Amino acid sequence: MSKCHNKKNELNRREALMLALASGGGIGLRSLLTGLPIHFLTRRSMANTGGKFLVYAARRAGDPVNCNVPGTYKAGYDHADEYSTPVNMRIGNQTHQAAPVWDTLRAGIKSSANFFHLRSRTNSHNELDSVMKVFGAIDAIEGRGSEMLPSVIAHEMSKLLGTQLTSPLALGGILSYKGRNQQVYRPTNIKSLFPSNMSNAVVNARRFRDQQIDLIYRDLKSNGTPAQKRFIDNHIVSGSRARQLGNQLAAELESINGNGANDTMRTAAALIALKVAPVVSLELDFGGDNHGDSQLANEVRRHESGITAINELYDALSGYGIADQTIFSMLNVFGRTPQRNSRGGRDHWGPQSIMFSFGAGVRGGMIGDIARGGRRNRFEALGINSDTGLTQNPDIDPNFTLHSAAKSLIAATGIEENKVNEMVNGGKIVKAYTT
Repeated sequence: MSKCHNKKNELNRREALMLALASGGGIGLRSLLTGLPIHFLTRRSMANTGGKFLVYAARRAGDPVNCNVPGTYKAGYDHADEYSTPVNMRIGNQTHQAAPVWDTLRAGIKSSANFFHLRSRTNSHNELDSVMKVFGAIDAIEGRGSEMLPSVIAHEMSKLLGTQLTSPLALGGILSYKGRNQQVYRPTNIKSLFPSNMSNAVVNARRFRDQQIDLIYRDLKSNGTPAQKRFIDNHIVSGSRARQLGNQLAAELESINGNGANDTMRTAAALIALKVAPVVSLELDFGGDNHGDSQLANEVRRHESGITAINELYDALSGYGIADQTIFSMLNVFGRTPQRNSRGGRDHWGPQSIMFSFGAGVRGGMIGDIARGGRRNRFEALGINSDTGLTQNPDIDPNFTLHSAAKSLIAATGIEENKVNEMVNGGKIVKAYTT
């Protein structure tokens, strides 16, 4: 493929994103400012679709996210000195021991925080693509091959949410959709896509809102049913709330000064609030490739900044009133060794990784567990009972826990079980993961 053709495709994607973001008449912006769901604006349907937005985090660095979560406080499992004494952390209706940093999550996050122990079954940085495709178990949307987990979710959720893009949007990391690598947009890239008068257009949301409501009322006067008229009266937000949202969106964009974790989280929330894409993917640093992390000092620092960024995302989503419509999930290429190496850091470890999630459709708690086993008697993720999420009477083999985590996340977005089983080959939905 020629460089000219690649450049043309890049420009086409950029132009499509610009239209999705900046169009004042965009369906997402109309939905946000009027307070009416997209299915009503487009089809006058009063049914609740139940679709969920997703913020998906993944890194090829293989951060040590798995090393301080609930389930890791067992004899022989190494922790940094700062995390040597765990706290009793309440997640959903369960209580587990975890590093103190995890207990600094917002209360609204902890109510649905879920820690899913699994085996990614790889120790290679280069296999993040494979892990995101569950090693070929997720069928391609079109043609042959396989699809990435966030991409297949985006394809399904775009139908329910009516987002302006059907594909996921990448703010970091790697991402492909229908076999094509997706361009990565940094927060500063997103900010630059807005024309200079965009802030004024958003800040003047009250006038835009009034115009839209007037048009809808005219249509309903001629064609609407009494039930539709009651629906619009019950769902329209107040003028002051519309102005607040407009000002908030403008302020969020103006406040983006770099491409750090907090800027990325605020940008992700704004993109979801505007209903630009059903899934936003990104990277989140929890310690990186920490072979030489003496005394796990960097692991501690990055855990604290990572949790701060997650709280930032939740606060932004809550400010837009969409925290209860969004799922956050983080699954890296592999975990890190429970024991420190000779340099004081951690090595690659596929037998025990973690999928951390919270949000709409996710049930708080711990799925699975870890124990010593295998040829080297090292800590590994165990098999799981698909009904209870516990390790007693498992019907999910440890080597299919990654498949089961993928299926469970898809199910949490609102996809029916039969459809989920068609989308992912192998594993089972863990019913204790979903609400």
